[in-house]
Amino acid sequence: MFTLLAFSTIAIGIQVNDSLSEEFLKICSRAPGKPRVACMVVGKPDTLATFEGERPMPMASTSKVGILITYLRKVEAGKLKPSNLVELHPSDLRPGSDLALLLDPPGVSLDLRNLARLMMTISDNTATDLLLREVGGPREVTQTMRSLGYSSYRLDHSMLQGLLAAVRKSGAVHDSSFTFAKYNAAIQIDQKSEAKALVQFIESQEDSITPVDMVRILCDLEEAKIVKPDSAALALGLMRQARGSSRIRAKLAQTTNRAAVKSGTLIFSQSCVVNDVGIIDLPNGKRLAIACFVHSVPPDSLTAAEQTIADLAKAAYDFFGVRTRNATGSLSFHSSPDAFLSPGASKRKV
Repeated sequence: MFTLLAFSTIAIGIQVNDSLSEEFLKICSRAPGKPRVACMVVGKPDTLATFEGERPMPMASTSKVGILITYLRKVEAGKLKPSNLVELHPSDLRPGSDLALLLDPPGVSLDLRNLARLMMTISDNTATDLLLREVGGPREVTQTMRSLGYSSYRLDHSMLQGLLAAVRKSGAVHDSSFTFAKYNAAIQIDQKSEAKALVQFIESQEDSITPVDMVRILCDLEEAKIVKPDSAALALGLMRQARGSSRIRAKLAQTTNRAAVKSGTLIFSQSCVVNDVGIIDLPNGKRLAIACFVHSVPPDSLTAAEQTIADLAKAAYDFFGVRTRNATGSLSFHSSPDAFLSPGASKRKV
């Protein structure tokens, strides 16, 4: 049951802005699948707003934010060099990869810098699994992110194994012996079994994170708390170059900087996962971190799920974008202060 209060708290001990959370509830209640969302103005934990944002959600390709942070920290520690070359073999190709479509064997060698770029800008799964291997694999990424305080971040699989795990076929094709023929054979499954497998995958909480923790990661990245400023600028620059304008970016006003985003999608015949996370520039000069996750989306409702994410981002943008800093240094409204306040809810400065 959803209860509207002026502010409430969740397990990590920071306040929740329930006036915006109420608007999230309205949007999510008419959405396909099961949406969850959290957002926060960077540097202001008391602005957190969420709809069930403490529940673990399948990350899909939004997990690549954690892989990128792990890579950047290893570069900063001198354990990896961006110029290190990795040779691409036919068995390294992956579903969900432009490289798999564009290159013929024996392929090319790419440096880590370009693998990271391909991973973040076009979400290339071939590049991701190569970079993931270089940083030490899923366990290393999970340990890194949890050591930084994001206890719900959980990466169990490579991109290939994650696709197989979603239909409970993890390990059916080994990472080092991949072929498209083997993969296509492994994922052959009847619709009833597929639907059951996808439910089991979501309930297992494999490859998952809470929206609240993803927002905390984005805020800390923006403030260069978990990587050095140059690394943070590189990461956010790649996210601004990322493809995709039908989710977080869809309904936002045009600004100097595009929203820095990372999307994630899993599409199967019975159900889809549709995600987008990112940093939005606000008109008042602040920045807003937002994480939107939707699972159990019917395939014919994928566009509607993207619309839900766009609506959530626009609601958050409008809610925080109408505030400005007054002469005393506190934040206050300059228009429509009651846009998302239900009757009886008290006004709060954020």
